[in-house]
Amino acid sequence: MTQKRVSTTQKRAEPTATRVRVGDQLRRWRISKELTNDDAAKRAKWSPTRITRTEKGIYATKGEHVRHLAAAYEIDDPEGIDEVAAKADIDPKDGWWRSRTQIAEAEYLEFIELEDHATTILAQHPTIIPGLLQTPAYAREIIGNATVPNPAGRVEALVSIRTTRQGILTRGKNPVRLHALVPEVALRARLTHDPEIMRDQVRRLISTYETSNITVQIVPLDAHPGYCSHGPATILEYPHPWVPLVSVDNPMGGNHTDDDHHVSLTRERFELTSSVALPADKSRDLLKQRLEELHS
Repeated sequence: MTQKRVSTTQKRAEPTATRVRVGDQLRRWRISKELTNDDAAKRAKWSPTRITRTEKGIYATKGEHVRHLAAAYEIDDPEGIDEVAAKADIDPKDGWWRSRTQIAEAEYLEFIELEDHATTILAQHPTIIPGLLQTPAYAREIIGNATVPNPAGRVEALVSIRTTRQGILTRGKNPVRLHALVPEVALRARLTHDPEIMRDQVRRLISTYETSNITVQIVPLDAHPGYCSHGPATILEYPHPWVPLVSVDNPMGGNHTDDDHHVSLTRERFELTSSVALPADKSRDLLKQRLEELHS
């Protein structure tokens, strides 16, 4: 059988979040086999520079390149190879967020791309309702009254981005599983505009209990403040062989890391907070009670 030759022509490309993740996984495979950069280059019949730039996401990498390197490294993981090759073949122009580069910071758009590919999301915020569960009016209230004011046009554009992100929860194929920890203090915030905003937001949270892929727990007011003192954080989980990521919110859109220690620590904090939060049925009861209070 004639072996298909892998093209040696590579183009520099603007590293997307997906391309960087593909490169990271190729590096993990190489390291798992205790191969140096030079060792890998010899096995793959590539230059060491090409190995390095592929792992950094600088070179456009296709599925055929993933399979070529996996074979050269003798990786015995057909399922993992198929998954990484499929992600490598995604057109970098795909994704609705690509058209939002004039509106949102690059870090935020990178997070949206990472979020879009996740299978499970664990979200916690100490003071507000997580973005994937916000109504448009609530999102407008939060974005429009940020510490750094946004022009009205940009507010609406950012609200549109936030609501479009929520499509991952309702898409027909593989909707994302979301586990959100919502602080009760967020339900009692004084909003500056129509009080119906909070009523609609609480109704939105109540409606999630009819959705099998969404779990909402309320962190009650009497929980020790230490459980919510570490700031907003999101854990993104993916299918094999990808490692999970942690994203920590900041005004630019968030910092993302797959560092094992950081991910483990954030997961531990999330689980501890979940353990003191109200279970799902009692959380729903609290939300219904809060809705009645808002109507009184």
